[in-house]
Amino acid sequence: MFDMANPRHTDDHTASLPISQNPRSFRSSNSPINVISEIDLLHSVDHQILLGDPGSGKTTTLKRLARALLHTASVSEHDSFQYPVVLRLRDLRNSSGDLTVEIAQLLGLPIDSKVNSTSDFSSANTASMTVRGKALDRTLYTFLNATQALLLLDGIDEIPNHLRNKIEGQLENLAFNAYTYKVICTCRSGAYARGIRGYSLAEILPLNINQRDEIIEAWSEDPVAFKARVEGKSYVELLNRPLFLVQVLTLYENTGRLPERSSDICKRLVEFSLDKWDSERGFLRESIYSKFSSEEKLEFLCRLAFELHYNIQASVFETRDLEKIYLDIHSEFELPKGQAEKVAREIESHTGLFVKSSFDEFEFSHLSIQEYLAASYIARGPAMLDIRDYMQIDTAPVAVAASLSSNASGWISTLVMKSYGYEGLPIGYDLKPQYLLRRLIIERPRFKQDAFFGFATIILLEQEEVNSELQEAFLNLPNVLISVRMFLEQSAYVFVSDGIPELRKDEITFEWLGGAPKNTPLIPKKSVNISRSILLYILENADFKIRLIDRDEIETWISGKDIQYILRYTSVEIPFTLWSGRSN
Repeated sequence: MFDMANPRHTDDHTASLPISQNPRSFRSSNSPINVISEIDLLHSVDHQILLGDPGSGKTTTLKRLARALLHTASVSEHDSFQYPVVLRLRDLRNSSGDLTVEIAQLLGLPIDSKVNSTSDFSSANTASMTVRGKALDRTLYTFLNATQALLLLDGIDEIPNHLRNKIEGQLENLAFNAYTYKVICTCRSGAYARGIRGYSLAEILPLNINQRDEIIEAWSEDPVAFKARVEGKSYVELLNRPLFLVQVLTLYENTGRLPERSSDICKRLVEFSLDKWDSERGFLRESIYSKFSSEEKLEFLCRLAFELHYNIQASVFETRDLEKIYLDIHSEFELPKGQAEKVAREIESHTGLFVKSSFDEFEFSHLSIQEYLAASYIARGPAMLDIRDYMQIDTAPVAVAASLSSNASGWISTLVMKSYGYEGLPIGYDLKPQYLLRRLIIERPRFKQDAFFGFATIILLEQEEVNSELQEAFLNLPNVLISVRMFLEQSAYVFVSDGIPELRKDEITFEWLGGAPKNTPLIPKKSVNISRSILLYILENADFKIRLIDRDEIETWISGKDIQYILRYTSVEIPFTLWSGRSN
């Protein structure tokens, strides 16, 4: 396992996974799911092909079946198998290239052949091979039946393309000649495009909460702390895939912490899916887009996710939607025209990030993956004006894009000001600030201390859709409250009354005295109203002074603590001279 210091024991660190008897690609979206357990695969009279996404637990399930056969008693008349024979089908690439020969060699059958070397059968015809004068294939079937073997063949999707037809034919022959032995194979869901006769299909389902917790408790030294760290994070849904769950667990166990930003976890898991999973296992998949680097694959997926999220505006889409988008973007990535579904199936098979969810529907494996990829595309784009349009559809990728930005403070400030604050630009866009703030609170971007960002924050927090709970939660993010206080230090409360400054009102208006940030040619809104409750929260334990200007433009300064006192005790009469500083 990637980044794991030592291997883990199968019995102690894995769990039985839920399995569906009607795989998603072969059912309609509203079809019921018939769930079975891994042990039901042994008890079934059928030979099985177990489908699953990358990292869903296919190989681990075969290991668990082999150990169950060796260490537990049979509980069904159909479970009469005596021993497992385990073979990784990708090993055929570097050996005989013949499934029958490979199994016979594993069993130690003495193969006679007309080729010179008995260890190299790649150029020989299986029909010419014998075991003590009898045909190899017939002898193998007889031996397997006589000894009641369980064949566990891992990775149909990893068979080299030039051997695929031959090996699939041999798999069919193994099934047709079985009477007392059984064959269970695995294959990535996206790579199973045509049927193999003699086999029933099953597919590993995502982990439910109980199964996820079982794995967490087996892997983590402090499962309660780990579950608390991931609770409420946008990536928590990704942990329903065993590989992703173990990756995050390993990161936590190795470092004692997890990144604060959800986007950092998504980035890690996407990169792992695109490149490291197969390379860590020493396997290179054949592909029509194999010339793509990992960066180019990521760019293609980001563009695809963005188009589907904002143009199709759906998390589940039909083949015709995919074909339309593919037609628009294939030339940018030098992909063959008219092969949208084939490319989609390769993405599914190679990464598991994009899947065929039913007979004629596709989707990203997790919504958070689609949001992360769409956000990556937005973060690299130059058109901030368009982002206001994206906000009308969905704020989540925009919030994630801010987190991915190299300057999250500037990114949010520009977005807010262009939507609410700049003179001369159309106002009226519904920025859906409450949804934006909720997602920003989850994503925890790396904001820097910046007065102009503090100005934008106040504008955002004072929108009528934002309640006090969201206001306080956002102000508690790192550097947000400090930025707001920096804004107040560079602002002034302007009052026009002849007597007491109007600090008893529900809203107090502060005027921005600074200019626009560098490289921002537009003039920002000059003032912002701050509610009494927010101002009290901002000034709590604050150690700075605020500028006051009366109608004669005479300035004075008053401490934040004094203003807080006046706001709390509205019946207190404060002489005007205290404010203006003209005389005692």
